[in-house]
Amino acid sequence: MKSNVVFFIQSSGRYESRRLKGFYSFALERGWQVCVIDRRQQVTALAKLIHFWKPIGCVIEGLVAVENSALRHLGGVPIVLCDENPRRLECGKWRNRAAFIKHDSVATAERAAAILMRSGRTNYAFAGTIEQTDWSAERLRAFQNSVKDVASSFGAFTAEEQGPFLDAVDYQRKLRDWIRGVPKPCAILAANDFIGTLVIATCNDMRISIPEQVSLMGVDNDELCCENQRPTLSSIEPDFVGAGFQAAKQLDMFMRNSKYRKVLC
Repeated sequence: MKSNVVFFIQSSGRYESRRLKGFYSFALERGWQVCVIDRRQQVTALAKLIHFWKPIGCVIEGLVAVENSALRHLGGVPIVLCDENPRRLECGKWRNRAAFIKHDSVATAERAAAILMRSGRTNYAFAGTIEQTDWSAERLRAFQNSVKDVASSFGAFTAEEQGPFLDAVDYQRKLRDWIRGVPKPCAILAANDFIGTLVIATCNDMRISIPEQVSLMGVDNDELCCENQRPTLSSIEPDFVGAGFQAAKQLDMFMRNSKYRKVLC
């Protein structure tokens, strides 16, 4: 019996590897053959790859789904979409064949706030992504709400507040001005580890000391990013392994029971 399952990943980064680890732990129990396809392969041969593997189910990560290239070629194959907001897709079109697994950005931000509040700081701020994203906005709202009772000031650096940014250089120039103006000492939550590295570089360049003047935390716990900064970057690690396992579990129920639906539209 054919048991090919396709996993579309955005890149080969550490969090994709952790999500795949969780997915594999379930897939191996079911005897699935997992075929991993990254975005570089999709650009030139997506339709051919799907035709070649003839999968019984697919897991698709958020950015791939937004590009919509994967969805067009999947016919009636059951799909689980990871970390994608259903509102950004034509949800009605996929209602009968798609489920959604979404990272809890609120819980992540609340955990980061609890740790940063131990520093005793009263000035708080959030550094968002270069482009507007739902998960960054969710982390901002949850972080601000978590520190509101102890914060004498709160600032947000986002595409909505300061942008839209023209490009990465424009983002970093405005980030420099924003950090200069944040009341100090302060505690900053970066939307993810990449943004955290930009905050560190900016602070170092302006001789703003971390953690004496700026307490900083990122999200994802990407060791390559975090451990190679000076100073190193503290970071919250979401449960990517658990998310991969749940994606596989949802896909399994979806494939076994045509009446099973868990679409958050």
